[in-house]
Amino acid sequence: MMTHRRSTATTDARSTRRSRRALWITLAVVVVLLLAAAAWLAFRALAARDALAATADEAALLQQSVLAGEHDDLDARARSISAHASDAARATGDPVWRAAEILPWVGANLRAVRDISEIADELARNGVPPLLDAADAVDLDSLGVTGNTVDLAPLDAARPALESAVGVFSAAAERAGAIDTGWTLPIITDAVDEVRQTLEPAASTVDGLARAASLLPSMLGADGPRDYLLLMQNNAEVRSSGGIPGAFAVLHAEDGAISLTGQASTADFRKFDEPIAELDAATVALFDEQPGQYVQHALQIPDFPKAAALAAEFWAQTMGSRVDGVLAVDTVTIADLLRATGPVSAGEYELTPDDAVDILLSRVYADEPSPIQLDAFFAGASSAVFEAVTDGRASPAALVEALAAAGDDGRIRMWSADPSEQERLAETTLAGALPIDGAEEVFAGVFFNDSTGGKMNYYTAADITGTLASCGDESRASVDVVWTNTLDPEQAESLPHYVTGNGSSKVDPGQVRTRIAVYGPQGWTASRSTLDGAAAPGQATIDQGRPVIQYEMTLSPGESTTVSVDFAGAADEAQLGLVSTPLIRDPNVRLTTTGCE
Repeated sequence: MMTHRRSTATTDARSTRRSRRALWITLAVVVVLLLAAAAWLAFRALAARDALAATADEAALLQQSVLAGEHDDLDARARSISAHASDAARATGDPVWRAAEILPWVGANLRAVRDISEIADELARNGVPPLLDAADAVDLDSLGVTGNTVDLAPLDAARPALESAVGVFSAAAERAGAIDTGWTLPIITDAVDEVRQTLEPAASTVDGLARAASLLPSMLGADGPRDYLLLMQNNAEVRSSGGIPGAFAVLHAEDGAISLTGQASTADFRKFDEPIAELDAATVALFDEQPGQYVQHALQIPDFPKAAALAAEFWAQTMGSRVDGVLAVDTVTIADLLRATGPVSAGEYELTPDDAVDILLSRVYADEPSPIQLDAFFAGASSAVFEAVTDGRASPAALVEALAAAGDDGRIRMWSADPSEQERLAETTLAGALPIDGAEEVFAGVFFNDSTGGKMNYYTAADITGTLASCGDESRASVDVVWTNTLDPEQAESLPHYVTGNGSSKVDPGQVRTRIAVYGPQGWTASRSTLDGAAAPGQATIDQGRPVIQYEMTLSPGESTTVSVDFAGAADEAQLGLVSTPLIRDPNVRLTTTGCE
């Protein structure tokens, strides 16, 4: 019996030693496998990094070649981009990499790198080729422009390729925006941010090109002649969309050829006793019936499609002819165009990029006090700029760049009487419509309208601060607007009557009277409003689902006032955006979005 017990104990000890040895072997194997996997992941990560860097370098060279019109090496560069992007996708797409993505902390970094690699591969395979096809169809140096005529055939030929690229770039931008960087290393976070900052404007540009290729042929008369009412907005007398329409013209488009066929001034339009068209309740609440009675007040309406339709109706009932759309351009845009065309002569002046705004919005009023002569001058200046833009002296690419920048700043707006065209325009920066809030962004708005009856907004400035505390169903937004009359009090009496309004609106020389309308997000409510920190009644209404508070104030030279409006609603995780009137000098805008704290 004793022998048996010793044998059993010995067996148990040996079994324990074997189990421990097996455990250590297993652990060693696991460690080796983990080290091997880590080494493999590191190797693949370095390969992905190098491939992505090479992709970015080749993409930059490709862009330079396209812009320079050097098409001989485009296919080779495109193949190189595709090869490098494919290498990055393969490096991050094997089973070991995918398996490691489930690990805490490490996995978030691996997923982010794989997402970036797959985005690059998708763009290289399906996004870049159609863009190169479009580049082959359109000469980017001339854009098919000869003098005042645009060759519409290349645009039409490029349309299918551009429309194909739109979906790829939009999907890539959306996927990049969805990458979770909450647990990623700073270097990965920075890389994702860079991809987002590159893709968002790229997707917007491709979408804009596709829309242009779709819209321009018909809008420039490919399917029959078109006439457009051109409004030259004078920012010295501010309106919601930029400035009062000081000069009017008709642009005729036929088979791509554009010509100026008629001009008028506000003096050619009479006051209508009744509005020329039905006005909605919000417009009447903010501006009475003036937008429908005076053509110069039509652009008080912040929603440009509504304002443009009214302006077109004023033209029809005054001039007896219908237009197919309305184009509004402000004075600041003229300075941008002159950078492409060079200086132009207007009366006794030479307009240059550096002094056009000063001449057109200030100096001419001191030199020419007669309203009739001023109308003639502005008509001549409009014709001179139009001729400079259409006579071939400027690079078409430079003109398009200037126009695109002005469009992004809201200084060029377009409305089409054709519902299908307007639907396409509505999704561009040219539309000038009140925006639609979404899950990612909710908008506030600040719109200015002069009621001085002069041209005093050359001497005004604005600061706008918007803050959103995004807390789901209990979010709060506040908008503060500081409005300043920057005129030196000693200059007030020396200003021309045409600038000060000569007391026609019961405003002393040098004073500025302004209506400031503050819009909140859609579906929200205005919870509090103050003027210079004190509660004050303002005009309140709802415009397209947005709460609006408007104040009218008069400022003497050197004075400032602060309008503050708080809104309550539900923002979930959205950021705060802002739409506002384009002023002579861009407002100083500060927007902040915080959490529930």
